[in-house]
Amino acid sequence: MERFEFGNRHLRAEALPELGGRLSRLQYLAGETTHDVLVPIGADPALPPSWPKGGAYPLIPYSNRIADAQVLHAGKTHALAPHPDARPHTLHGHTQLRPWRVADSSAASLTLAIDHGGDAHWPWAFSATQRFWVEDATLHVALELRNNATDDAPAGIGWHPYFAISGDPAIVLNAANEWLQNDANLPTGETIAAPQGGLTLDRAGGTRYFGGWDGTARLETGLGLGLTLRADRIFGQMVVHRPRNIDYLCLEPVSHVANGFNLAAKGWRETGTIILKPGESVAGRIALAAERK
Repeated sequence: MERFEFGNRHLRAEALPELGGRLSRLQYLAGETTHDVLVPIGADPALPPSWPKGGAYPLIPYSNRIADAQVLHAGKTHALAPHPDARPHTLHGHTQLRPWRVADSSAASLTLAIDHGGDAHWPWAFSATQRFWVEDATLHVALELRNNATDDAPAGIGWHPYFAISGDPAIVLNAANEWLQNDANLPTGETIAAPQGGLTLDRAGGTRYFGGWDGTARLETGLGLGLTLRADRIFGQMVVHRPRNIDYLCLEPVSHVANGFNLAAKGWRETGTIILKPGESVAGRIALAAERK
């Protein structure tokens, strides 16, 4: 499996296009000290659908779960293939299970692309790109999805990084609301006011969904590194996930809440759901800046 490297004197990145278009490593270089920003993916990673819990991957054409692997759209229920790790639901879109191709590369950048013709995982045809580049100590990520189907199609984009942490790191983010969820980690449609400022997910773990996110999140990793994540307005939702007793944290900028297509079809508002006409695209950029602490 071929690895592609890019970077500068501040950041060194590595990607595995064939493994779901993932970044497999991101390191911050401070003199003779190297910090892992993302949990690195090793030399012999697990293959999809049992993906490695490391690096970062795209959430295309949707984020998180779709309840019972059935999506409601235009008055019709479309059956999807469930994810083996989330049955009976789907999980995170199928492009993180498929090989991507290298469309362009340079010493400081990499562009990956994928084409989907429609199948049991997603009936609507689309094409998508991920472009990565580094400037100083900031990694930039640009995502785009284009509807190639002949009909209107639901669509979503997002990014799923696994940040390396130690202890109970401090998170700072501001959002308008937090989505309530059931035992299957599916939002019910109801919300409460989101806590403002500091947020901690301890080793007990958990997943939280925030709506009306203002596009900025800060993380003190506990490993001598501070991270600032900024995202375009299209990423109006933020997922915060930490597993039980494992040292990684996911801060996922996404365009819609989990199961958002179905919630919107049932009348819930502010889900972030996007419907693309044939030939239309949705795109957004994310910037991740690192500094020593």
